[in-house]
Amino acid sequence: MANGGWYLLLLSGLSMGLALLTLGLVHHWGERIPGWVPGVRGRTIPARAAAVPALVGASLVIGLCLYAVLNMTFHFVDRGPVLVGQHDVERTPPGPGIVSLYVPLLAWGPLVLAVAANYWHRRTLAR
Repeated sequence: MANGGWYLLLLSGLSMGLALLTLGLVHHWGERIPGWVPGVRGRTIPARAAAVPALVGASLVIGLCLYAVLNMTFHFVDRGPVLVGQHDVERTPPGPGIVSLYVPLLAWGPLVLAVAANYWHRRTLAR
């Protein structure tokens, strides 16, 4: 892929994979390894192994969203010129149309935090 477009595919695949893993916090396959997985089928997934990464990930998403909102409000980072080829191009802040596409991300962190906390309580109280 020309111009480093490979990282977009990697980032998209990683984010989709992590998003799908959050389904394990609410579905039964998040408690036991499915039968189609060879060698480890039917084993119980430790509650800590699923809840801790989910809590850490949710906290990171909340922190990134908080930083983005505060940066857009108070302009912590100055958007200076960026070298593109042989010309300096001034970055313009994203318009409201682009920003509106990221609004659901503000809810993702708190929702994953709530689901991970529920998973932890459900799994540890079931013992």
